[in-house]
Order: sequence, then structure tokens, then C-alpha cells
Amino acid sequence: MKDGYKVLDMDTHVNPSLEVLAKYVDPRFRPRLEELKPYHRVRHQPRPDGTMQSTTGLTVAPIPYDRFPGEAPREEHTKAVPGARTALEGRVSSHHRQAVQPGVDEENAAGRLADMDLEGRDIDFMFPGTWAASLTALDVTLAEGLYRAYHRYMHDYTAIAPARLKSAAQDPGGDVPWAMEEIDTLAQDP
Repeated sequence: MKDGYKVLDMDTHVNPSLEVLAKYVDPRFRPRLEELKPYHRVRHQPRPDGTMQSTTGLTVAPIPYDRFPGEAPREEHTKAVPGARTALEGRVSSHHRQAVQPGVDEENAAGRLADMDLEGRDIDFMFPGTWAASLTALDVTLAEGLYRAYHRYMHDYTAIAPARLKSAAQDPGGDVPWAMEEIDTLAQDP
């Protein structure tokens, strides 16, 4: 609360690794995780204990646009390549007062709350990384399996403080009956 106003961050992200999402996948969907191998991208992140870990992110076919304003794009940096780096990788700068708690985009919800308290945010409305929007380009049923896993993950992640940690449901427009069923499932979740 700042000057009597609640502060809501409407554009904050979680980007759980494939290892984290796999914990939440339906057992009958688990064999389909193999289909994602071409889109794996190893990333190195700090753990809450300060050590580094390697995790697997998903990048469906990003176009890195590895240039700055005023530069002409080089041909090799304008092609969509499965598993390649994204346009933001290595370019995102944070405007936090200090480094964010390690693992807040994975499973460290307590660390997110500590960061929110430090920065004066009352509510974080979270979105997944770019992997979620791009999955439907591959196969809507593949997206549905990971969306359901993401929803279970977010249920656990936000359970620590459901009044402060919020998330958008991920539902593909290409399968309206599935999306409606998933929304009905999530409707009572705080």
C-alpha cells in the first residue's frame, strides 16, 4: 500500500522450467514431453541457496532480432530456429532496487513475496514466459497438456498468498470446448 493505494503489478512473469512443469503434467500426457526436445533451451539460473543450476526452457521458434535500433538485421539473426535464444535473452534489464530473489520464476513464491514487500507491490498478476503463447503453433493438444500442468503449478505457487499472487489462465482458442472445461475447473480457485 502506498499513500492509501494498492499497488498492482499487471505485467510480471513466471517462467517455470520444463523440469518444474513436468512435475505437474498428467501421467498420460508425460510421453508427449519427448515431442518438445527440438525446442529445449538450456538456461543457467541461480538457486535460492546461491548456487547455479541448469534448467530446460522452451523456445518454439523465436526470431532473435539480434540488433539495436538503427542497425540493419543480419540474415542469420532473422530466422526462426527451434530451441534458439529469444529476442530478450541477455537483453532484459531489471529495475529492481536490488537483485530479485533467486528462483522466483520457478518455485520460490516466498522469495517473490519478499521482493514484493521490498518494492511496495501488493499484488502480482503473473504471466508465463513466451513458451505458452507459441505452443499452439505446434499442436493444440500439446499446448493443452502443458497449460494444464502450468495451471497446477500456479495453483501451488500462488497458494502461499492467494490474495497477493494472481495468474491468468492459459486457454487455446483453437479448442473452445477444452478451454471452457479448463475455465470451469479453475473457476473456484482463488
